[in-house]
Amino acid sequence: MVLSMDKRQFLLAEHERIRTSGQIFWPEWRSDFERFFEDILDMTPKWIGARYLGPRDKALGIVPGNVEWHFKKQRAAERPVPKPAAKLAKRRAAPKAVSASQKKKLVQAAKEERRKRIAEEFRRWEELQRAGREGENSPSARRRMPKNSKSHLGVAKDRRAEMVDYDATHRARTC
Repeated sequence: MVLSMDKRQFLLAEHERIRTSGQIFWPEWRSDFERFFEDILDMTPKWIGARYLGPRDKALGIVPGNVEWHFKKQRAAERPVPKPAAKLAKRRAAPKAVSASQKKKLVQAAKEERRKRIAEEFRRWEELQRAGREGENSPSARRRMPKNSKSHLGVAKDRRAEMVDYDATHRARTC
């Protein structure tokens, strides 16, 4: 609720406060309240508030042309504490329920995709093997071979991997 104020009473209180504060106060205003009232009346606010008259430049003090209205600082306990803004929780979209028939279709599609990848890998392996038989060091064979390929075209064709009996090796180590 905003109340209008009696300017005369307000300025009288300010005049007394300034005189007793020990601030530099223009001598004509110090001795004559009516002169102070006439000079400050035009700039006095119309509504009650936490205002006080203060100097613009503290070194000059309260003199004509160097006064302005200041607002009183509120103590931390008196300040209204703003409520924290409610955080909008980012909700993840709930997964939609999938029917049994749709699940089967998804599983079949995943299996088919896996089959295609394996077939493509096997096809590339076959091409590499064919290229190795045609000409191990031919430029066309090198072009078809991927750069990160681990197959070695220079390996002899009749060489086979050794068969290892892992159970026998394990028994031999433990005994």
